[in-house]
Amino acid sequence: MEAPPLRNFWNTALRDLGKIGVAYILITVGVWLVFMIIIPQLIMFDYSLRPMLPLREIGGPKDVWTLKNYMVFFSNRLHMAIFFKTIWSSIIVTSTALAICYP
Repeated sequence: MEAPPLRNFWNTALRDLGKIGVAYILITVGVWLVFMIIIPQLIMFDYSLRPMLPLREIGGPKDVWTLKNYMVFFSNRLHMAIFFKTIWSSIIVTSTALAICYP
């Protein structure tokens, strides 16, 4: 019985690169993931919860988290129309790319 493909991958990687090489690759990918994807997403989420304030008031007592931005977004028909057009366009582009590029 053959080993699963993923186990073969890790066995081959360990044999070719050694433990230090595999650890280096995993740490590098982990650091990239944290700094290039997770932290920017958290910053954008933080910005989405803050009110639009003049520069001199940022960090002051009025700078608190609120759901007002989301309430405005979901109550505005124009914003929702644009949002759903974006989702629909994303589905079409993804489907087209899969249909053309998938072997």
